[in-house]
Amino acid sequence: MKNKSSKPAPKAALHKTDVVRSLPNGIDVELLSRLLMFSNKYELSIQFWPEQTAVYISKDGVDLQDYGGSFQFAVRRAIEYLERIAGRQ
Repeated sequence: MKNKSSKPAPKAALHKTDVVRSLPNGIDVELLSRLLMFSNKYELSIQFWPEQTAVYISKDGVDLQDYGGSFQFAVRRAIEYLERIAGRQ
């Protein structure tokens, strides 16, 4: 009789109904989604660096604002700024 090798069980695949709240690298999907809601009126550029994240906001080629720091900090400040200039609170 052969010995069965002890392989770890495969991880369950995500289904369409599963909710993913953060990516393996710690990025909060809901927060990113809130930021991207403004992408229809503003140009958003998000750069991921080893030590920080940078969010650049412009409109019609004019630089408006930029934020850097941790992912949470940069994205939250960008959302606050966009809500303020868009008149949302």
